[in-house]
Amino acid sequence: MLKNVKRILLVLAALILLSTAATPVTVFASASDGSPVVLKDTGIERVVQTVTDGVVTKAVYNKKLNLLTIEETGHKPVTYNMTELTRQAVADELITVSPEEPQLGMLAATTKQKTFMNYEYIITHGSTEKWELRRPKEDSLFKYYYKKVNRTASNKGNLASFQTAVENINYYEFKAIGSSLTSLGLSWLSFILSVPTAGAGTLTAGLAALGAYGTALDSLVKLHRHANLANTYYHRVK
Repeated sequence: MLKNVKRILLVLAALILLSTAATPVTVFASASDGSPVVLKDTGIERVVQTVTDGVVTKAVYNKKLNLLTIEETGHKPVTYNMTELTRQAVADELITVSPEEPQLGMLAATTKQKTFMNYEYIITHGSTEKWELRRPKEDSLFKYYYKKVNRTASNKGNLASFQTAVENINYYEFKAIGSSLTSLGLSWLSFILSVPTAGAGTLTAGLAALGAYGTALDSLVKLHRHANLANTYYHRVK
């Protein structure tokens, strides 16, 4: 609890300094902290910095051009065109829903979970339990890959782990975004999909520069972790 209070006070102090100073003020986070610190926020750009295990990550979001640039110690800057990322995420080409997916009115009892990120499952109950597992296709929020398997003694553990990860994705999506996908939420999820192997510093700084903070930021970081878990277990299921 005290650690969280210290983080809140650090961010508040940074924001107060920024609002009262005549020139931009640079505020450095503790090397052991890792929480985002806003270095600059104007009508043109937002600059956020994190320090995780001694690694400094700075994210610069150009609001006019909709460009996000990540600079991390020891690496070349990487720029993400958020307009292009979100365009790819909502591309019109939709994958055809499996014709074997149970529809309303069918007798087979099903359990299903759907998410904005397309980590999903459909379970058809019966003498043999049939599963359809889904994961996003590349960086798309509308296209997905899927596989169908029967639940067996050898794969039930991975199926359960995939299901748990999907439920957690759904939970943290709701905490961060709510039940409707706004343009801001779309930019956050598009960024998460584009950096599946990102470290904590890059992920936190990038999301904070895109306007995520507080509960939303914390939930999105956890969502990223559970998305990676879902992807892992999707590939393990045979």
